[in-house]
This record gives sequence, structure tokens and C-alpha cells, in this order.
Amino acid sequence: MPEFLSPWLFLLLIPIGAAAFFLRRRRCPPAISYPSTANLHPARTLRLRLSGLPNFLRAAAVVLIVLAIARPRQGEATSVVHREGIAIQMVLDRSGSMEEELNYQGRPTPKIEIVKSIFKDFVAGGEDLPGRQSDLLGLTTFARFAEENCPLVSLHEPLLTAVANLKTVPPFITAARVPTWDRSQAAAQNPLSATAIGEGLKRATLALIAAEEDLARGRERGEDTYEIKGKVVILLTDGQHNAGLDPLEAADLAKANGIKVYTIVLFDRDVVMETPFGRRIARRLGDAELEQVLEIPRKISERTGGRSFLAADGDALHRIYEEIDQLERVDIGAVTYRTWRERFAIPLLLGVILLLCAQALDATWLRRTP
Repeated sequence: MPEFLSPWLFLLLIPIGAAAFFLRRRRCPPAISYPSTANLHPARTLRLRLSGLPNFLRAAAVVLIVLAIARPRQGEATSVVHREGIAIQMVLDRSGSMEEELNYQGRPTPKIEIVKSIFKDFVAGGEDLPGRQSDLLGLTTFARFAEENCPLVSLHEPLLTAVANLKTVPPFITAARVPTWDRSQAAAQNPLSATAIGEGLKRATLALIAAEEDLARGRERGEDTYEIKGKVVILLTDGQHNAGLDPLEAADLAKANGIKVYTIVLFDRDVVMETPFGRRIARRLGDAELEQVLEIPRKISERTGGRSFLAADGDALHRIYEEIDQLERVDIGAVTYRTWRERFAIPLLLGVILLLCAQALDATWLRRTP
């Protein structure tokens, strides 16, 4: 919506209008009198009917020129000014199994690509997700070891770049111990392609603690720093914990620091295998086997006051992120504009054209003799 840089300049129309009114009332009598035809009641020709058009055009031109002087403009690039919100550390599994495919939007898609797509919508907005403009967000990933891919940031471009560049750990190694995704070259399982849930959760917890301490030190120095209203970890994995720190120890650390953990298991209980005729369901996991996969994530969420979710495909994962988005939201922030597009040129040009038209009409077709 356009706005005016100096709307008070519209007050100029008041003295301009008043001056035009009084000048019209105080016209001087002509120096030489000519015979008048006013009493003859001439026919109302088109020229006579439009005799006041030049004055109308001049009045419209003055209004347009004053409008241009008031500097209409329209904001283009926006930013959100915020001083408080939720700190959310995303924790993503990037073990080799994340290259397996699940259905998403009607087609088989690698899990890692599903996660990256939905993560982008969760952060920046899209596909029924409003975005997290007022929050601090960071990214931790894990396989056998955890890695902080992006610290907590309020401007999310670096985070989205880190997600876009995210790669899984190759599930195999060749005889020369070179990581590979090619099963035909595999000599053994890649030891780095494990699922260390505890390591990922601990690294994310420490990132949240460090961010809160940094902000507290800034406030002590009198800086107007961001205030964290809540600390959240969203941990996504597609398998069972099988390496590194006990996840429940990491959950206790998160609980002790007031961090709520939501866990998401991206897992289809249908075991699919590739055949010469395409992908086929080999078998379906029983309830006991599924419970074994969900046990650790559920306990983590219960200890920290969060919730645990199971997503059997990409569409279910999207719905889970929508639900978490509603559960953890602080709507604080004001939209401001960083760049503006000036809109004064059009009214200024129209005003000048109307003035020229009025002058041309007065000098030609609607010219008056004394």
C-alpha cells in the first residue's frame, strides 16, 4: 500500500484554493468597455459549454503537483524488527538411510529431500506454513558424530543455505575405504553412517545454552539484545539410536536447562525392497518392532515436556511441522521497509500535461476575446 513521505504538504491546497477564490472575486474592471452580447441569450455551443475547462484542468494540475511534492512511495524489501521470540535448534539425521525414498506429494522422494523442502517452508513460509520470522533458528546434524551446521540466527538466509547444501553420509565404503552410495562398489558398511541421537541432542542443547548466555552478557553491557522466550529442539531421525552418548542423558541435560524437545521419527513400517518389477513391500513391521523404534524418541520428549511424532511419509511430516508451528509460536515483531520505490513521477507528469493542455486550449480553441 503506497504512503506519503510528507503528507502534511497537502495543507498547501488550502492557501492555494483560497488565493484562487479571492482572485476570481476581485477581478479588475476592464479599461475599455465593449458592447456586450450577454442579453442576447446565444445558443449553448460546445465551445461555450467547455469554456471553464482550462480552469478545471489547472485546478486538477495543482492537486496532482502537490500530491507529487508529498512524495508518494511504496515499500518493496521488508524486514521484521523483533526483540523477543523462541530459540529453535533443528536437529536432523543425515545418516545414509536418509537417502531411502518415501511418498511425498504423490511421488517417491528421498527422505533427505523431503526434510529439506519442508524445513525451508517451516523457516521461510510456504505450503500452509507461515514461517518463523520472529525466532532464532539454528541447525545441528548428526550421523555417528554431531555437527553444528548453522548457529542460532535471526536472519535466516545462512540457515536456508546450510539446509540446501546438506548431504547425507554415504552408507558404504569401497575396498579402498572410500565412502560411496553405489551398492555395487560397497565392501562394507560405512562406520560414519550411524545414528547417534544422543550426540545430536547434546550438541543442540549446548548451542541453545551458549546463545542464551551470549545474549545475557549483552544485556549486562547495556545492549538492546534479543530476549529468548522459550527454548525448543526439534529432532528428526529415521532410525534407532546405535552410536555415541545415551540419548536419555542428553534429554536430562536439555530438561535441566529448560529446553523442550519434540522428536519426529520419519519411518514407514512397510519394509520395501527393489525388484526387477519395481519397488515392492517385502513385509510390514509388527507393533512390537515399531515400538522399539519409537521408544527412545518418545522417552526424550516425555522427559523434556515435548511431544513425539511418527511420520510414515512426507505428507504426514508436513502436517507434523504445521502442528509444532502452532504449538510453539510467539507473534512478536513489526514489519518495516528497507527499500522504497518512489511514485511521484506519474502525478507530476500528469500535472504538467494538464497545465500545458489548459494553456493550449486558452490560446486556441477556447480563446476568449476581450
